[in-house]
Amino acid sequence: MRRNLLSLITLLAVLSVTVVPARGEGESVPDTAPVVVVGGDRGYPPYEFLDEEGQPSGFNVELTRAIARVMGMEVEVRLGAWSEMRRALARGEVDILQGMVPSKERAAEVDF
Repeated sequence: MRRNLLSLITLLAVLSVTVVPARGEGESVPDTAPVVVVGGDRGYPPYEFLDEEGQPSGFNVELTRAIARVMGMEVEVRLGAWSEMRRALARGEVDILQGMVPSKERAAEVDF
């Protein structure tokens, strides 16, 4: 399971800008992570947005789901206001934040 989680994170990082909270030295990914929670911006079409039924949609969302399907993993996509999703990442409420553009300031807080 750990290998699948790391593969998903690697593929997301390569195919769309994806970030995870910076981990301290010695921290590891749990061996049993049944659902990877992916956060994103609800108002960033065509990449991430809520459709007319209020469901996550867009290029990044579909790419994340396709990668998870191929990897045999389950993901839950949560979209909200960007500032809310950044706080959710910092609090550990989401595992990955898709669609973040790298910057020096952000690189000090998260791993791209």
